[in-house]
Amino acid sequence: MKTTDYVNLCKDLIKAKLAYKNLVQVPNPFRINVAVTYRCNLRCKMCNIWKIYRESPDLAKDEMSSDDYTRLFESVSHDLFWLGLTGGEPFLKKNLVDIVHLAASKSPKLHILELTTNGFSERTIEKKVNEILEDANIPFITVGVSIDGPPLMHNYIRGRKESWKRAITTYKKLCEISSSYPNLSPHISYTISQHNAGCFPDFLNALAEEGIRTEANLISVGIEHIGHIYHNVNAIKGSSLYAADNDIRLLLSRIRIFGVFTKDIVEIGRQLFKKMFLISAIDFLKKPNKMVIPCAALFCSCFIDPFGFVYPCSIYGKKLGNVRKTSFYHIWHSHTANRLRERIKEEKCPNCWSPCEAEPSFLMSLPKTLLPALVGHVPWNEH
Repeated sequence: MKTTDYVNLCKDLIKAKLAYKNLVQVPNPFRINVAVTYRCNLRCKMCNIWKIYRESPDLAKDEMSSDDYTRLFESVSHDLFWLGLTGGEPFLKKNLVDIVHLAASKSPKLHILELTTNGFSERTIEKKVNEILEDANIPFITVGVSIDGPPLMHNYIRGRKESWKRAITTYKKLCEISSSYPNLSPHISYTISQHNAGCFPDFLNALAEEGIRTEANLISVGIEHIGHIYHNVNAIKGSSLYAADNDIRLLLSRIRIFGVFTKDIVEIGRQLFKKMFLISAIDFLKKPNKMVIPCAALFCSCFIDPFGFVYPCSIYGKKLGNVRKTSFYHIWHSHTANRLRERIKEEKCPNCWSPCEAEPSFLMSLPKTLLPALVGHVPWNEH
């Protein structure tokens, strides 16, 4: 990370922190998460995105075009530092590579690109990742391949028989590509849900049998949520995740922050965030209705769906406006956005613990959240 980029990011964080306390005008977000498509080729148990275009096929035609993305990235060009692209399955988006190139060309400060994938379309993913790496000059690109348990469990959760095999193949191919592109950092994304809680040791053993390294820095963990991005808001809340605590503590015990100090500063930061996320996840599971730390949604970050609607985050389903009809600047600084910021500040939003919002929230809450990650892994409220 360049010194000037770091200084500017710190300035934006200070402004956001002051805005959170006083609700003064906030700077543009330095992180934006975009679902580029709701097309999906799996049928996951904890997500209903795959049903959307099956039930309303014409809706797929209304996804944002390259021209729409050009206007979006031009409007945040001086501030965008961190871009997350998700779905659905983002690699099913025909112009995904164009979207990334637009972001890189319009946003000189763009330093981090995060992509998610279910790994099912191995050849398409390989081809598009290579095209992104060849042309987009982004210092740090990470691709998370979703794998949620040993073979039979993963296939059950993901709803397709070959899901495990294809995801493993994709991950191995991405690791191979990363040997030629130091700015590519693949990882496995494991979602703890009611279907696999307590099965993390079996998952690690299955990876080892495939010849895949199981170091903690190569595996990221998320928690099953109910939210508008998953189109599961009518799902039954309060599903049992009691066994998740053991899974989280196992991964925590394997994280070695100081072992990555030879790497890029972004990679060091990612491992610190991962440890802080897991520490706080233990607190969240104990008290899921209480906000773990002040949330950065609408202060540092936001979520945009495939049709251009802007939301505070991927969980809080309140629309602020549409970037195809209104400039992002006016949406971000609108009365509606300020009202929702007040609700988030007062913890009146649907409380969650999602990595997309947790990472900028940690940055906004330093140094309180950093010290426990460096000295141990005891939840904050046990200090």
